[in-house]
Amino acid sequence: MPPHMLPVLGSSTVVNIVGVCDSILYKAISGVLMPTVLQALPDSLTQVIRKFAKQLDEWLKVALHDLPENLRNIKFELSRRFSQILRRQTSLNHLCQASRTVIHSADITFQMLEDWRNVDLNSITKQTLYTMEDSRDEHRKLITQ
Repeated sequence: MPPHMLPVLGSSTVVNIVGVCDSILYKAISGVLMPTVLQALPDSLTQVIRKFAKQLDEWLKVALHDLPENLRNIKFELSRRFSQILRRQTSLNHLCQASRTVIHSADITFQMLEDWRNVDLNSITKQTLYTMEDSRDEHRKLITQ
């Protein structure tokens, strides 16, 4: 980086503009990679996205080492948030795909319904209330009805 550019890049106005631009860029990338968590993604794409999110911080450390500290800080903070969003979206996408498989199986859905019907909610509620120190009688009556 040319030395005469460092004061310009370190100014708060430029840092704020770069932060806004990075936010817009990360939002666009996220929207392109995963438009919705409900859309099925191939496992290979999910793995690549997770690997990218994991390595982004290290790549930025190498790329930004000569820049002013305030610019580096904003770029690191935004990249960390972006990486967290990608990890959360891939996890949620995986959960949606697994749930879709379960829900589309009539046998599994029927078994889940049977299991739910066999849960003794009244007993669980009473045991929970028993362990609570500050459970009032009106709470007990309301919950056990």
